[in-house]
Amino acid sequence: MSTIDSTNVTTTNIRATNVQDASGGNSSTPANILAGSVKAWVTFDGSAGTISPAASFNVASLTDNGNGDYTVNIDTDFGSANWCATGLCDAAGTAWGGMSFDNSAVKTAGTVRVQCWDDVKNSSGHLNPAVVDVMCIGVQ
Repeated sequence: MSTIDSTNVTTTNIRATNVQDASGGNSSTPANILAGSVKAWVTFDGSAGTISPAASFNVASLTDNGNGDYTVNIDTDFGSANWCATGLCDAAGTAWGGMSFDNSAVKTAGTVRVQCWDDVKNSSGHLNPAVVDVMCIGVQ
């Protein structure tokens, strides 16, 4: 086994079968790292007249489908529809609120539809919160 000891290394491609921390522990394979990394995320103001990302990574655009109902369009699609999305939204100043994924819209390799709700403030259960965050993890 060889050891390279250097302060600065510049390379184009690194091929590794195992990645460890400086003490030689906490092993991970490149496949584990790639599958478990956040591949897309976005934060936006759902109460704005026209929604747009305040900050994002790998998100092509957002679609406002109506009150508290948004589609996140991913720039680089996942390898299939079998990936994980999670998120949150604020409760617009009430005691509670939440986010769910729309069961009428099938999650695809490149989109996920989310709905923010608050049964206290809105008879339809949906609201346009000031903070909407969505994060996507999976294999691309």
